[in-house]
Amino acid sequence: MVQKLGPHCTRPTPGGKAWAAKANCVKALDSPEMLTYAPDHAIRIYRLYLPYQDQTAADLGGAGLADIIIASLGGYNHRNLYVEFPCNEWKQTITEIPYHLQILGEGVPILHAAGYRICAFNFSTGSPEPEVWQYLKAHNWGGLDLNKDAIGLHEYFSKNGFSQWHGLRHRLAHQWINGPHPPFIITETGIDNV
Repeated sequence: MVQKLGPHCTRPTPGGKAWAAKANCVKALDSPEMLTYAPDHAIRIYRLYLPYQDQTAADLGGAGLADIIIASLGGYNHRNLYVEFPCNEWKQTITEIPYHLQILGEGVPILHAAGYRICAFNFSTGSPEPEVWQYLKAHNWGGLDLNKDAIGLHEYFSKNGFSQWHGLRHRLAHQWINGPHPPFIITETGIDNV
């Protein structure tokens, strides 16, 4: 039974507010407003949309990204809030992940110092490959706190059902890691035309 399903809110609509008020998990884009409707126990995920992620990361670095995310929250925080960082579905291959970890490492201390928990990586459906998980493990998850932060995964599936490669990839990742890791949060899911 799904216990933590909730809406991914892009705008503060009446329907979204009603669902958020009952949900066990709420994800909000660009504004924390929808997170304020969630019950106190609910997990909250915040994502700042960055239309030019590569250029923004290169221009600002991890510290600059952390600063603009903190500013966009306008002082909002909650004990169950996770901030997606650094970018969405970004730099996921074994050749790209070192740069991802560099940006992550620059921003993690700033977000932690400001009192925020991090939902890192936010990997796309079917990503990353086993060697990336081993690389992250060998590099201490880029400075994430195993007891506080999380790893975001997107797990879309088809009308034909779940597969371990897509809708249940967290199970494979857990096996590939074979050891301690930050908890997984599936920050996006649903039926996709695959």
